[in-house]
Amino acid sequence: MAELGKVLIGFGVLLIVVGGVLVLSGTVGGKVPFIGRLPGDIHIQR
Repeated sequence: MAELGKVLIGFGVLLIVVGGVLVLSGTVGGKVPFIGRLPGDIHIQR
């Protein structure tokens, strides 16, 4: 059971790192080009 806990914590840390990279790349380089508009995104056009 302890091994499963370590795997879950490692997976969580990996998700946090990937999310942080996506947020930082979105603020530095504009938008993340390979994601684009996804279904359900809210787009406000003025």
